[in-house]
Amino acid sequence: AWTSERVPRFGAYLPIRSELDLRPAAEPEWIFPVTSPSGGMRWFRLGDSPGGLVLGRYGIPEIPWDDAKDLADWGERVILFVPALAAAVNGDRLGYGGGFFD
Repeated sequence: AWTSERVPRFGAYLPIRSELDLRPAAEPEWIFPVTSPSGGMRWFRLGDSPGGLVLGRYGIPEIPWDDAKDLADWGERVILFVPALAAAVNGDRLGYGGGFFD
């Protein structure tokens, strides 16, 4: 049985181009990525930044890097929904961008 301590957190992406927009299904605790120019990734909840969302380096809505947290800061159980144009049987994923989810 799931208890409040064992319920996983969910993470998703904010869509670009023709990707499915998961925000209507997202709960307030869902987290979304922020990318850095050096190739790193941090995470935020919608509403975490007083300045709101801005377009990041790939044209993806995100908050400023310094307002986001490392994935480990969100706890040990995070289930991520990642975008894909296609996926192979072995799990390889074809998507837009720099391979941040891979």
